[in-house]
Formats: sequence, C-alpha cells, structure tokens
Amino acid sequence: MKFSRRDALKTLGLLVATTTVAGASNLKTTSKSLYKAPLPKKIDTRVVIVGGGWSGLSVAKNIKM
Repeated sequence: MKFSRRDALKTLGLLVATTTVAGASNLKTTSKSLYKAPLPKKIDTRVVIVGGGWSGLSVAKNIKM
C-alpha cells in the first residue's frame, strides 16, 4: 500500500481535530478558577504585552523600571 503525503496530512488533520474536540469537552468539567490569573489587590495601571520575544521582554523590563 502506498502512503502519500496527502494521506499523511489527512491523518494528521483528523488526529488534531479529534484531540481538540476531546480537550474542549474536558474544559467543561474543570474549575473556572484554574484559568484566571491572580490580580493584585490594588490596581493602578495594568499593561498587557503581546509577544514573548526579545522586544516584548525589553518592553516589560523598561515598563517595570
């Protein structure tokens, strides 16, 4: 039996879809507090940095200073 690249991609796509559906159904049974980040007691200013590369690290460091 010949296993082509297209067959491999179909199988991989099916595997990813199945895993995603199984993981999403498991989210309903878990605690909601598990996915919430702890917030500080007093909120003056909050900054969200999107990106975890060198530039995001540099921005976070400079904002903290």
